[in-house]
Amino acid sequence: MRLKGKKVVVAGLDKSGIGAVKYFSSRGADVTVSDLRNRLEIQKAIGLLKDVEFKAEFGRYNPKTFTDADLILCSMKTKHDDRVLAQAKDNGVAIKTEYEFTSGLITKPIVCVTGTNGKSSTAVLIAEMMNRSGKKAYVTGHIGKSIYEYLMNEEGYDLLIMELDSDHFKYAYSFDFDIVALLNITDEKLIERADSWQTFADHVKLYSDFVGTVSRDKTLVYSRDCENVFTVVSNIKSHSIPFSLNFDESDTESYKHGAAFVKNQNLVLKKTKAKHSYDVSTMKLRGDFNKQNIMVASFIAKRYGASDEAISYVINNFAGIEHRLEFVQKKNNVFFYNDARASTVKGLIRSLSSFSKPVILIAGGKDRGENYDDLCPYIQKNVKTLILLGESKERMNRTIGDNTETFVVGTFEEAVVLAYQKSKSGDVILYSPGCLPSENFTRIEERGKHYKEIIGTF
Repeated sequence: MRLKGKKVVVAGLDKSGIGAVKYFSSRGADVTVSDLRNRLEIQKAIGLLKDVEFKAEFGRYNPKTFTDADLILCSMKTKHDDRVLAQAKDNGVAIKTEYEFTSGLITKPIVCVTGTNGKSSTAVLIAEMMNRSGKKAYVTGHIGKSIYEYLMNEEGYDLLIMELDSDHFKYAYSFDFDIVALLNITDEKLIERADSWQTFADHVKLYSDFVGTVSRDKTLVYSRDCENVFTVVSNIKSHSIPFSLNFDESDTESYKHGAAFVKNQNLVLKKTKAKHSYDVSTMKLRGDFNKQNIMVASFIAKRYGASDEAISYVINNFAGIEHRLEFVQKKNNVFFYNDARASTVKGLIRSLSSFSKPVILIAGGKDRGENYDDLCPYIQKNVKTLILLGESKERMNRTIGDNTETFVVGTFEEAVVLAYQKSKSGDVILYSPGCLPSENFTRIEERGKHYKEIIGTF
């Protein structure tokens, strides 16, 4: 579509919408932003567009604006007036998401990173390894910037990395991915969305259908340690690259396109005509799951020209991304970690399993009714002091409180201060709630930021 002079409606002013306004305005389109929220609610987003020319309508969708449009770009993360969108569609107006519009425009190699956990960390690790090698990688999806902003400067990049949730698959089938990395599949997303209509079988099928689109001449990097993943990929005809913490070199001989594994604290990338090894004994990231993320990132970055020196540097210096088992700071030889995104019991277990010595754990939040019994052996083994807060604190205390020294507190500030007071030199203080945010926080990230703000006052 020639965009100059075309009437383009951007429905929803989130990250995607901001990128769309910049992109279409730069191409000479007549851009109107429409958002069901009032202007005050999205004032910050509007401020990011102060040098861009566009019209704006807030609080409701004007049917005439939509039916008169040549193209409507719908954000995938804001609410829409489906009735008005249906009218526009009946009027012959093209309605697309950012992925549907951009899929045919990208000329550089595209990597898709997906799975239940680890997508963000893996995507950023790939980008860090590439960038440190003097190449340029762009991350988009759940994290990163809008894909429209990538399009505005595609010539400046060597690789596009798309981090996709299963919710995005139906919009992304038209992409010609060069590599798809499938990290793991668990039921945690369904637990987080207690009102989800999906069964776990439905959820797994989304991955099966999506991964099934990877053609024979493309590459699929997948976890051999996750049985759900192995079920999904077992009949895939693409070039398959397994990664595992349980492989020995002999286990990889049948994989003609390569494999990745860890042996004696060395990450080994076995390729068709070469083998590369990297020391992971001093990696900053905690936990076996992060070793898996590093395996995937290293294999993909190496495929696209990252140097061994850059890969080793990132392995040994990358401290994690915000709110995902993030190392915050060391204060009086006490180590603070922020894992605010751990909003399920499984997420909390994964976080606790990343530490070899007992930690001071701050947990709790909004109670979604999960069974806390599975936490008992991990609390007993890994936690020296447990501090509980939020509406889940009483039920958590009844279930897991007897496994270690436990305190039930009233406020977030009280929890963090108490954790520091109970700490000694060499201790780890971990915030990993294992629950949804309490009513004091509207978003998961807000509680992590508040935790770090409190620490900053010590």
